[in-house]
Amino acid sequence: PSSSNLEESLNCLRYANRAKNIQNNAVVNVDAASRLVSELRGQVQTLAKELLRIHDDHGENVVAAVFSKDLLKNLSSGGDTLGLSLPDAKGGKVGRNPAKRADSS
Repeated sequence: PSSSNLEESLNCLRYANRAKNIQNNAVVNVDAASRLVSELRGQVQTLAKELLRIHDDHGENVVAAVFSKDLLKNLSSGGDTLGLSLPDAKGGKVGRNPAKRADSS
């Protein structure tokens, strides 16, 4: 660089040095409801794994009265309950039936 552009060259080098020292900290924006849903899904997955273990250790009579083995496997793998019936508070089955849903459309 020529001596007439010395000041501009120095400013460019100072800017490059400041830009080199910039550090960004990435933060994921998650609202409270999404975080809570995520935590609850983790708890459901953990509890389903525990029930599967009990189911396998003590036989089908312990847990099968309320939860089917298919439902527990699905929940323990992090799956949803789509198409599977869930037990209600009285021990009966409630839930979605894919055949009914297709007819009602």
